[in-house]
Amino acid sequence: MRWRDNSVTPAVWREYDPASAHNDLAAIDNRISVWVLMNSAATLEIPGQRPGATTIHLRPGWNQIGFPSLAAQPVDAALAAIQGDFDKITVWDNDQHRWKTWRPDAPLNEFDNFHPGDSIWIHVIRETDLVIVNSG
Repeated sequence: MRWRDNSVTPAVWREYDPASAHNDLAAIDNRISVWVLMNSAATLEIPGQRPGATTIHLRPGWNQIGFPSLAAQPVDAALAAIQGDFDKITVWDNDQHRWKTWRPDAPLNEFDNFHPGDSIWIHVIRETDLVIVNSG
């Protein structure tokens, strides 16, 4: 399991491997997303409650974040408060096995909505806080 930690300079990959004694990804919360290498298909159930809103601190460069909402939301609406603070977003489409891109200045984008469980890479040009409202 891996997560790109942009809270340190330079950014580093944090990892958890049950077979390793050198893990530095100690916890996962609803602000981050992680890459998980699976040997076979399975369902991961996460206990807990989602808050009404989640604040995610974003730093310049690429930020790997989660989408902590129970319902899909249009990208432009979810990011309206930080418009001008980012220039590119990518989301992994597991069904098509490819990255999809969204840019605020593009006439056409490859996706229109964030979905529960999305792993989002957002390229930020200035430090900001993103608030995701749990609309589900």
